[in-house]
Amino acid sequence: MSSFEAKFRAKMAKAAPAEVLVVKQVKDGLTRETFKKFDTDCGGTIDSKELGRLVRVLGLNPSDEEIEILNKELDKDGSGEIEFKEFLTMMNSRTLRKMQALDDRESRLRKAFGRLEQLDGQISRESIINLVTVRGKKN
Repeated sequence: MSSFEAKFRAKMAKAAPAEVLVVKQVKDGLTRETFKKFDTDCGGTIDSKELGRLVRVLGLNPSDEEIEILNKELDKDGSGEIEFKEFLTMMNSRTLRKMQALDDRESRLRKAFGRLEQLDGQISRESIINLVTVRGKKN
């Protein structure tokens, strides 16, 4: 996990007002630099494509529709792009939190089914029967 991702996830865990986040983030300059890294066309704003890249760097796998929903949530002035001040509110985005929760659930499901899978990618009938009939771990 990158230091940006760690800080981002830590800030997301706290539901602080956007004004408090602005003061804290601008002081250390990290957020401005992060914004610039994802503003690949150097236009001073982040469009949907750049936002999608940012969210994917965080380890999430949103659909294009989810990116558009997030963009609309963050884009307070309706310009279609996210300015720096709007970017700072991303830490409190409900849409981003939902994406993270869904991604976490999907990851846990994949891991669980990965334990049942055989080398050929199939799950045997015995494994499924054992899964639904045995409760807890075998000793």
